[in-house]
Amino acid sequence: MSNEEGLVTGPDAEIAEAELAFAPMVPHPIEGGTVHFRAKGRCMAAIVVDINAVNPLDPDFVLDLVVFQPRVKRPDDRFVNDARLPGNVRWANDIAHAHLNPGDEGQELTWHWPGQGCIPMLNVSIGG
Repeated sequence: MSNEEGLVTGPDAEIAEAELAFAPMVPHPIEGGTVHFRAKGRCMAAIVVDINAVNPLDPDFVLDLVVFQPRVKRPDDRFVNDARLPGNVRWANDIAHAHLNPGDEGQELTWHWPGQGCIPMLNVSIGG
């Protein structure tokens, strides 16, 4: 159905309005791009390997990541220089986004954009 101005009326009008309505858009990272992965109370650099979403513009999606985990500081060892040894590479599947303000208690095993929601580093000196 249509009226004299050429506008659609009737049941088709509701479908047309739903198609033209604004939908929330969540920016997706690109494959090969960098994000931060939150685990063990810290943020670690990660590379996006795959974006899992039904629709490319769907706000609900998860990422597959390769995470670069820093090497655990060992007690002083005169034979090994910790600065010259690499960290570990980990694989993380189906990781959801969680944006938190710095200082908030973070959700583990989530990703966020670098510089947004990072856990602040704490420098603690004992006996100082």
